[in-house]
Amino acid sequence: LGRPVMPSEALRSVDVVVNGLHGEYGEDGEVQKILERFGVPYTGSGPYASHVAMHKVMAKEQAIAVGVLTPRYRFIEPTSDVEAIIADVVRSFPQPVVVKPVRWGSSVGISIVGGHASIYKAVMDILQDSGGVVIEERIAGREATAGVVERLRDEALYALPPIEIVPPEEDFFSYDAKYSGASREICPAQFPKKVTEELQRI
Repeated sequence: LGRPVMPSEALRSVDVVVNGLHGEYGEDGEVQKILERFGVPYTGSGPYASHVAMHKVMAKEQAIAVGVLTPRYRFIEPTSDVEAIIADVVRSFPQPVVVKPVRWGSSVGISIVGGHASIYKAVMDILQDSGGVVIEERIAGREATAGVVERLRDEALYALPPIEIVPPEEDFFSYDAKYSGASREICPAQFPKKVTEELQRI
């Protein structure tokens, strides 16, 4: 396990940090803040971009602002009128819907549920441990991920080949589907050329 060392001590002899940390603190900008405080170069995005990317509502609003289509959503905070928002979702969103924590990653806490009682339970389960809940309309279709690297191959933003994600038939790309080995990831994805180009453009 090694011995405990304060960041101020450990970072004195580091040339660069390759940030491979996953989830809370590693992806949400907190570690990046510490590294910047001590003047240590690191890989990946900075604190603000990392924070926005891990906050589903902020990320959605950024995407919407640049013209990316996203599912309709409602945001529930601990102080929200949960009953009223859920009643509106049941009335106005096709069922089932996707319920997810606003800040967690790896599909932790996500459920696909329909009807007032099921949505209410999913929302309340998340609110006990999280700062907020996002309810989105469910969009059926094929799933893809498309990475972008800055300043690669003489391009300001270089889009990598999209990857198609094929979860087990009885599941979505849930936490279990991601880490059990049951999902397939096809790279390069076998999408029509126009779909591939649109994924890379976005």
